[in-house]
Amino acid sequence: MRQEKRDIEVKIDVRYLGQSYDLPILVDITDKHFWDKLPDNFHAAHAARFGHADPSNPIEIVGIGVTGIGRIDTPVLPKLAEGMSLPPPAALKGSRKIYFEPFNQLERGEFQDAPIYDRAALLAGNTICGPAVVEEISATTILYPGDRLTVHVSGNMIVEVAQ
Repeated sequence: MRQEKRDIEVKIDVRYLGQSYDLPILVDITDKHFWDKLPDNFHAAHAARFGHADPSNPIEIVGIGVTGIGRIDTPVLPKLAEGMSLPPPAALKGSRKIYFEPFNQLERGEFQDAPIYDRAALLAGNTICGPAVVEEISATTILYPGDRLTVHVSGNMIVEVAQ
């Protein structure tokens, strides 16, 4: 990693002797006088945080934290190939009957034929209307009658739920 893309941040946890809480003080370790400046920086931070400081009171160091920071370039995410609204024939794996319960509990549910699609074969812009099934290695997505799925260029499936 290039030098301009990395950094080291050092914070020293300081408190007045006898206190039970401390303040992290950011220090610049490239400054050879950072230890000499630490008490004044602590008193200023204490006054800013709590409204008072006591430079006559001894201070103690209770911890040191070091954080390594690496900046990476924004990753370029893959994009799906563009397709038409209708999924390609290779995406259709078959069909099966699926039982859909009614939204109104006073009605009876019913079995409906639902096409089965392979998610890996879907393209950006493909639209599938429910009832339908989209299968992949880690999940199965069921579209109820009236639901509408659109494949985003990122590969995400955007589902508009009918009810």
